[in-house]
Amino acid sequence: MDTTASAPALESMSEGDIDKLVRRAAEEDDAERMQDLLSHSPQSSMSAWWDAIQNQSFRVLQLLLARGADVNALIRDYHLFPEAEHIKINVLELLIEHGWDINNRTPAYSALLWRTTGDEALLRWCLAHGASVTPKPLVPESSADRKSPILETAAYAGTLEVFKLLQSCGAPFGGRELHFAVMTASGGSATAMENVRYLVEEVGIDVNTLDVPSESISANRKGTPLAYAHQADPEGLEVVRYLLERGADPHIQNNHGRSAMDYATTARGAPFTVFIDAVERFQNQTASR
Repeated sequence: MDTTASAPALESMSEGDIDKLVRRAAEEDDAERMQDLLSHSPQSSMSAWWDAIQNQSFRVLQLLLARGADVNALIRDYHLFPEAEHIKINVLELLIEHGWDINNRTPAYSALLWRTTGDEALLRWCLAHGASVTPKPLVPESSADRKSPILETAAYAGTLEVFKLLQSCGAPFGGRELHFAVMTASGGSATAMENVRYLVEEVGIDVNTLDVPSESISANRKGTPLAYAHQADPEGLEVVRYLLERGADPHIQNNHGRSAMDYATTARGAPFTVFIDAVERFQNQTASR
């Protein structure tokens, strides 16, 4: 599509076609072109903002902010941002200069810091510029507020150095750090396996700890850390053996009456035989000792 359409051509275009041009201008960080588009289609300002954040378009964002965009109303949590490796420091600096609260969050999405756990340099930058390791209170409060602890996110996606850094900043534990580290390690991640060892051997988390209190019920929680490894890849069996060797019980049930072995054997489609075989092999070896 021609991104240099004349004014008469713009006036004859559909809203959908204008939005495509807006997206292209954001991708190319073409502020002059964006100015022209918004002059003919002010209703495209919202899509321009979203596209500019997604593409980290510095000059386009300068334009939108100069036009009076309310940065805190538009960036209420992390979900507009791209993945951490695509986030630009100069864009964050620009937003903060215009009054953006880096700790903004909603009931459904956490603050930007939660998106940075896989990028230590960006995480450190955010911490140095006011990011908090505890979720900002919502006003008004919401019954749907998840308040996901950042240590759970770090255990899943971060290095041990990131996890310890967040600990040193006072980040609270949430109860599923080991579970999430196990989940990632079951895919063969050596980094996550390091997190698992730290959580068990130094933090002292019980390998059979449940992910919710016994009186709670949650459809998205499987129970023990071992249950989070029931889909283990062959490359991820180290974490299964590690947990079993330290007393993990594959038959402990969660609040829905299901155990790690239940999840593996009654999965939709084919059972997860990699996990089942690993558990049975360990049990046979133990019995023969």
